[in-house]
Amino acid sequence: MKSKVRFITRKWVPTLGGMETYCVRLCDKLEEHCDLEVIALPGRSKALMPSGPQLCWFGLTTSWKLVTLPAVDVTHVGDVASWPFAFIAKVRNRKGQVVISAHGSDITYASKAGLLPKLYGAYLALGASTVGSAIIVSNSAWLADQVRNYGFENVSVIPLGTDIQHSSVRGTGTHNGSILFAGRMIKSKGLSFFLDEVLPCLPKETIVRVAGAATDHTEALALQHPAVKFLGSLEPPELYDEYAKAMCVVVPSQSSEGFGLVAAEAACAGGVVVASAHSGLMEVCSGGIGFLAQADVPSDWANVIQKIRHWSSKERLMHTQVSTELACQRYNWSVVAKNTFTVYET
Repeated sequence: MKSKVRFITRKWVPTLGGMETYCVRLCDKLEEHCDLEVIALPGRSKALMPSGPQLCWFGLTTSWKLVTLPAVDVTHVGDVASWPFAFIAKVRNRKGQVVISAHGSDITYASKAGLLPKLYGAYLALGASTVGSAIIVSNSAWLADQVRNYGFENVSVIPLGTDIQHSSVRGTGTHNGSILFAGRMIKSKGLSFFLDEVLPCLPKETIVRVAGAATDHTEALALQHPAVKFLGSLEPPELYDEYAKAMCVVVPSQSSEGFGLVAAEAACAGGVVVASAHSGLMEVCSGGIGFLAQADVPSDWANVIQKIRHWSSKERLMHTQVSTELACQRYNWSVVAKNTFTVYET
């Protein structure tokens, strides 16, 4: 008889982002292992996150459901900031397993300067003391250390996955000469930094293709740069094709990343990845999967990119054949679901 699992998340489509992708794809695969019930707050149209009132209402209604619905074997809460749901589930059913997923954005905010981040850090510490028996699923070893700093002790590391299969990737050793940036356009993701600081260090004819949703007004102004070709939000097959065709895919995050799903996706699709040398991105690109550059050093980015630009077709193909196979083996949603279900049975 299959275990009954209740998955709770405030991160869901149509909002676009690593946390949303994680929740949707994990749930798709978990259905193969268990009897799954999902309680999710959908995002708004145009890839916008839920509003404050929507989040408050979701919190109230979900808390009521946890009190009134039949108990389940496992309650999986989709992010650490939502730990009160785990507390309610544990009080309701002390024999049930409680699991909480940890992501970079809902942990690293507490390390920023200011009163609100400090209060949030205290809130996380309160969660650790309240639901200390919960298993925390972290997507990188770096993030696991951050989680432990707030008092959570039972932490398992399960990297994220992609839908790309190695058998579907056909490397050619060629590229379109452009650089690709994919993902959310917010300041911390580094698009403006790359265009303002790195691009002047590269040949004048360099084109930067940008794929994603322009949800931040200030960062969206970067799309007016003459070297930018804005592609908008792409369907997965189109995005994977862009990864493979680009001279390189840059992930110039200027703040810590728990994982860095774009880097994993691009490598699995046959792309050449250059990412910031910090936090979880270093793990994603390890073992020959990608290249690293000092996050805030333009010349370091330019040197790595120029090296890739001058590769022969043979050199490029040799790199992508190895990196793609490694990435597809390591970052696979079926493996993520299997390992997560193993945690449920702990």
